[in-house]
Amino acid sequence: MRRRVLAVIVAVVVAASTAGYVLLLYHEYGKVEIGSIVIMGIEFGSPSPKSGSLGAVRISLSIEVLNPGRIDVRVDRLNCTLYVEGIMVGSKTLEDLSVPAGGRVLVNVSVDVPLETALTLLSKIVMKPGQPISIAVKGTAYTKPSIFGLRLPEIAVGFEKSVEYSFAGQPAR
Repeated sequence: MRRRVLAVIVAVVVAASTAGYVLLLYHEYGKVEIGSIVIMGIEFGSPSPKSGSLGAVRISLSIEVLNPGRIDVRVDRLNCTLYVEGIMVGSKTLEDLSVPAGGRVLVNVSVDVPLETALTLLSKIVMKPGQPISIAVKGTAYTKPSIFGLRLPEIAVGFEKSVEYSFAGQPAR
Protein backbone atom coordinates (compact mmCIF):
# COMPACT_ATOMS: atom_id res chain seq x y z
CA MET A 1 0.00 0.00 0.00
CA ARG A 2 2.79 2.39 0.91
CA ARG A 3 4.46 1.77 -2.45
CA ARG A 4 1.30 2.72 -4.28
CA VAL A 5 0.89 5.90 -2.26
CA LEU A 6 4.55 6.77 -2.85
CA ALA A 7 4.18 6.06 -6.59
CA VAL A 8 1.10 8.29 -6.78
CA ILE A 9 2.89 11.10 -4.90
CA VAL A 10 5.92 10.84 -7.21
CA ALA A 11 3.66 10.85 -10.29
CA VAL A 12 1.79 13.93 -9.05
CA VAL A 13 5.05 15.76 -8.29
CA VAL A 14 6.51 14.90 -11.72
CA ALA A 15 3.27 15.94 -13.49
CA ALA A 16 3.06 19.23 -11.56
CA SER A 17 6.75 19.99 -12.18
CA THR A 18 6.39 19.27 -15.90
CA ALA A 19 3.26 21.42 -16.16
CA GLY A 20 5.01 24.25 -14.30
CA TYR A 21 8.00 24.02 -16.62
CA VAL A 22 5.74 24.07 -19.70
CA LEU A 23 4.02 27.21 -18.39
CA LEU A 24 7.43 28.79 -17.76
CA LEU A 25 8.51 27.94 -21.33
CA TYR A 26 5.41 29.56 -22.82
CA HIS A 27 5.87 32.63 -20.64
CA GLU A 28 9.57 33.03 -21.50
CA TYR A 29 9.18 32.26 -25.22
CA GLY A 30 6.47 34.93 -25.43
CA LYS A 31 8.98 37.64 -24.49
CA VAL A 32 10.80 37.70 -27.86
CA GLU A 33 10.65 41.18 -29.39
CA ILE A 34 12.17 43.42 -32.04
CA GLY A 35 14.76 45.91 -30.79
CA SER A 36 16.23 48.23 -33.37
CA ILE A 37 15.91 48.57 -37.14
CA VAL A 38 18.84 50.01 -39.08
CA ILE A 39 18.86 50.74 -42.81
CA MET A 40 22.06 49.20 -44.17
CA GLY A 41 21.69 50.28 -47.77
CA ILE A 42 19.52 51.04 -50.77
CA GLU A 43 20.45 49.68 -54.21
CA PHE A 44 18.80 50.36 -57.55
CA GLY A 45 18.34 47.44 -59.95
CA SER A 46 18.36 47.61 -63.73
CA PRO A 47 15.22 47.43 -65.87
CA SER A 48 14.58 44.12 -67.64
CA PRO A 49 13.12 44.55 -71.14
CA LYS A 50 12.53 40.78 -71.42
CA SER A 51 10.23 40.61 -68.42
CA GLY A 52 8.82 44.10 -68.84
CA SER A 53 10.00 44.99 -65.34
CA LEU A 54 11.10 48.55 -64.72
CA GLY A 55 13.58 47.23 -62.16
CA ALA A 56 13.52 47.23 -58.42
CA VAL A 57 14.99 48.96 -55.43
CA ARG A 58 16.57 46.72 -52.81
CA ILE A 59 16.35 47.94 -49.23
CA SER A 60 18.72 46.18 -46.83
CA LEU A 61 17.98 46.32 -43.12
CA SER A 62 19.49 45.01 -39.94
CA ILE A 63 16.80 43.90 -37.48
CA GLU A 64 17.65 43.23 -33.85
CA VAL A 65 15.74 40.32 -32.26
CA LEU A 66 15.77 40.51 -28.45
CA ASN A 67 15.18 37.84 -25.83
CA PRO A 68 14.84 39.48 -22.40
CA GLY A 69 13.82 36.11 -20.93
CA ARG A 70 15.80 33.64 -18.83
CA ILE A 71 15.70 30.75 -21.33
CA ASP A 72 17.39 30.46 -24.74
CA VAL A 73 14.74 30.72 -27.47
CA ARG A 74 14.74 29.10 -30.89
CA VAL A 75 12.57 31.02 -33.33
CA ASP A 76 11.44 28.61 -36.05
CA ARG A 77 10.02 31.31 -38.34
CA LEU A 78 10.06 35.09 -38.31
CA ASN A 79 7.63 36.64 -40.80
CA CYS A 80 8.44 40.32 -41.42
CA THR A 81 6.61 42.90 -43.51
CA LEU A 82 8.36 46.20 -44.22
CA TYR A 83 6.45 49.48 -44.46
CA VAL A 84 7.89 52.81 -45.56
CA GLU A 85 5.70 55.87 -45.01
CA GLY A 86 2.76 53.51 -44.37
CA ILE A 87 3.15 51.73 -47.73
CA MET A 88 3.83 47.98 -47.66
CA VAL A 89 7.01 47.48 -49.68
CA GLY A 90 7.77 43.80 -49.17
CA SER A 91 7.86 40.74 -46.94
CA LYS A 92 10.46 38.22 -45.87
CA THR A 93 10.41 35.02 -43.86
CA LEU A 94 13.48 34.14 -41.82
CA GLU A 95 13.96 30.67 -40.38
CA ASP A 96 15.76 28.99 -37.52
CA LEU A 97 17.06 31.81 -35.32
CA SER A 98 18.57 31.08 -31.91
CA VAL A 99 18.37 33.93 -29.43
CA PRO A 100 20.27 33.42 -26.16
CA ALA A 101 18.68 34.21 -22.81
CA GLY A 102 19.04 37.92 -22.08
CA GLY A 103 20.67 38.36 -25.48
CA ARG A 104 20.09 39.58 -28.99
CA VAL A 105 20.65 38.50 -32.57
CA LEU A 106 21.13 40.83 -35.53
CA VAL A 107 19.42 39.61 -38.68
CA ASN A 108 20.13 41.11 -42.09
CA VAL A 109 17.10 41.34 -44.36
CA SER A 110 16.86 42.53 -47.96
CA VAL A 111 13.54 43.40 -49.57
CA ASP A 112 13.13 44.03 -53.29
CA VAL A 113 10.69 46.89 -53.83
CA PRO A 114 9.14 47.15 -57.31
CA LEU A 115 10.20 50.37 -59.01
CA GLU A 116 6.58 51.52 -59.29
CA THR A 117 6.21 51.31 -55.48
CA ALA A 118 9.60 52.97 -54.99
CA LEU A 119 8.51 55.89 -57.19
CA THR A 120 5.32 56.29 -55.15
CA LEU A 121 7.42 56.38 -51.98
CA LEU A 122 9.85 58.85 -53.51
CA SER A 123 6.99 61.21 -54.36
CA LYS A 124 5.74 61.03 -50.73
CA ILE A 125 9.25 61.72 -49.41
CA VAL A 126 9.81 64.64 -51.78
CA MET A 127 6.56 66.22 -50.56
CA LYS A 128 7.97 66.47 -47.03
CA PRO A 129 11.52 67.81 -47.41
CA GLY A 130 13.71 67.70 -44.33
CA GLN A 131 11.17 65.65 -42.37
CA PRO A 132 11.89 62.14 -41.07
CA ILE A 133 10.78 59.05 -42.99
CA SER A 134 8.72 56.42 -41.18
CA ILE A 135 10.04 52.83 -41.42
CA ALA A 136 8.08 50.00 -39.77
CA VAL A 137 8.51 46.26 -39.50
CA LYS A 138 5.46 44.22 -38.53
CA GLY A 139 5.14 40.49 -38.26
CA THR A 140 5.02 37.35 -36.19
CA ALA A 141 7.66 35.14 -34.60
CA TYR A 142 6.74 31.45 -34.45
CA THR A 143 8.39 28.98 -32.12
CA LYS A 144 7.74 25.50 -30.76
CA PRO A 145 9.29 24.94 -27.37
CA SER A 146 10.29 21.40 -26.46
CA ILE A 147 10.52 19.48 -23.24
CA PHE A 148 12.32 16.15 -22.99
CA GLY A 149 12.63 16.17 -26.81
CA LEU A 150 8.86 16.51 -27.26
CA ARG A 151 7.82 19.54 -29.34
CA LEU A 152 4.96 21.47 -27.76
CA PRO A 153 2.25 23.43 -29.62
CA GLU A 154 3.46 26.47 -31.55
CA ILE A 155 3.64 29.90 -29.95
CA ALA A 156 3.01 32.96 -32.16
CA VAL A 157 4.29 36.32 -30.92
CA GLY A 158 3.21 39.39 -32.90
CA PHE A 159 5.46 42.42 -33.11
CA GLU A 160 5.54 45.89 -34.58
CA LYS A 161 8.50 48.25 -34.49
CA SER A 162 8.62 51.71 -36.06
CA VAL A 163 11.50 54.12 -36.42
CA GLU A 164 11.82 57.55 -37.94
CA TYR A 165 14.80 58.19 -40.22
CA SER A 166 16.19 61.45 -41.47
CA PHE A 167 16.67 61.65 -45.23
CA ALA A 168 20.37 60.81 -44.71
CA GLY A 169 19.28 57.38 -43.42
CA GLN A 170 20.19 58.03 -39.79
CA PRO A 171 17.68 57.46 -37.00
CA ALA A 172 15.90 60.71 -36.15
CA ARG A 173 16.20 61.62 -32.51
